[in-house]
Amino acid sequence: MTTLAVGIIFLGVQVRFANLNLPMWADETAQVEIARGLDPATGKRSVARVWQQHQQRLGELPAFTLMLHYWLLIEDSVVWSRTLPAVISLASLVYVYKIGRRLKWKKPVALLMTAVVAVSWPFVHYAEEVRIYAVSMLATWVMIYYLGKFWQTPNNSNGGKLTAVHLVGIWSHYGHWLFIPIIFGVLWWKNKWSGRYLLIMVLTCGFLGWNQLRFHQDGFGVDYVARFKLDYVGGIRQKAAMAIKQNYDLVMYAFGVTPWYKDADYFPFDNVATGKIYYLALMGLLVLAGIVIWRRGESLIWGGLLFYILLLVNGLSLWGKYPIGPVRMSLFYMPVIVVVFFQFVNAAIKKMDLLAVVTMGIVAVVIINNLVRLIRVPQRHIGLGIILEMKRDLGQLV
Repeated sequence: MTTLAVGIIFLGVQVRFANLNLPMWADETAQVEIARGLDPATGKRSVARVWQQHQQRLGELPAFTLMLHYWLLIEDSVVWSRTLPAVISLASLVYVYKIGRRLKWKKPVALLMTAVVAVSWPFVHYAEEVRIYAVSMLATWVMIYYLGKFWQTPNNSNGGKLTAVHLVGIWSHYGHWLFIPIIFGVLWWKNKWSGRYLLIMVLTCGFLGWNQLRFHQDGFGVDYVARFKLDYVGGIRQKAAMAIKQNYDLVMYAFGVTPWYKDADYFPFDNVATGKIYYLALMGLLVLAGIVIWRRGESLIWGGLLFYILLLVNGLSLWGKYPIGPVRMSLFYMPVIVVVFFQFVNAAIKKMDLLAVVTMGIVAVVIINNLVRLIRVPQRHIGLGIILEMKRDLGQLV
C-alpha cells in the first residue's frame, strides 16, 4: 500500500504542474494586474500601489497578493504566476503527511491521506488558480499540525508557532477568523500564550477589518455571499435541511465527487443511480466508523478539537452568518473534513475485518473517481466549457 500511495502522490504532484500554461480567467487576470503594482504615471512597481489597489478592488485579505507581487519581480508570465500556487500546494502535501504522523498513525495511513489530497480535484484545481485559495488551504493544514503539536506538548514555543501560523491564515482568508475561539480556547485550557494570542488577534483583525472592509466591495462579491447565506431560507427546519445538504456537498467535493445533480458528468460510471449509492456508502461509512472508533477505544480528544471547528462553522451557517455552500468559500474548512474522515479510516483499518475491507474499498474508489475527474476536466473553468460542449453534442442542451 505504501508504494501505491507514493505513486499516487507523485502523480498528484505532476498534475499540479500540468496546466500552468492555460489562459487565465477574469479574476486571475485582475489578481495579477493588482499584484504587479504598476504606477500608471511612472511605470514602476511598488508595494504601496499593490496595497492601494488591493484595498479598492478586492474584497479579500492581502497575504497572497503581497506574495504574488514579489514573485512577479522574478518573472512576469502566465506560467510563472501559476507556479506560485502550485508550489504552495506542494507544501500543503508535506503537512498533510506530517499531520498523519503527528496523530501517530502508521506511515501507510498517513501516506494514504496525502495521496487522496494529492489527487482530490478541489485541492488540485484551486491550487492551480492564481488566487488566495492555495495559501488559505496551506494555512489550515499547518494550523491543524501545530494545533495537534501544541495539544500534545503545550509550551511557549509551540504556542508561539501556532499563533504565527494562524496569523498567516488571518491575513489570507476571512474564514480563518472563525478558528480564533477554538485556538484561544486550547491556549487558555493549557494555560500558555492565551493572553498574547488574544491581543495579537484583536489588533490584527481590528486593523484588517478597518483597512479592508471600509472600502466598497464590488456588487457581484456582495451578492455572491448573500445568495449562499442560509438566512435567505425559510424557518429553522429549512435552514437545517440546507445546512445538511451543504455539508454533504462539501464532503463529496473534498473526496472528489460533486453533488447529485452533476454525478453523471463526473462519476466514473455513466449511471446516476450508481453515483447515489456511492454517496450514501461514503456517508454511511462515516457514521459506522465513528461507532467503531468508540467501540475500539481510540481517543478522540485531539480530533474532537477539529470536530468543534465543524460545529462552529455549521452553527454560524445555521445562524445565517457564513456561507459554507460554495466550495471556494469553504476551502479553509475542507482540510478539517479530510483529517476527521481519515481519523475514522485509521480506526477502521486497525483490525482486519469486513469494515476495514469496505473502508479501503471506499478510499480506493475516491482516488479512482478523482483521477477520472481530473482526466475529464483538466482545469476548473475550462472544464465547465468542455462539459457544456459534451452535453450539446449529446443533444442534452438546446
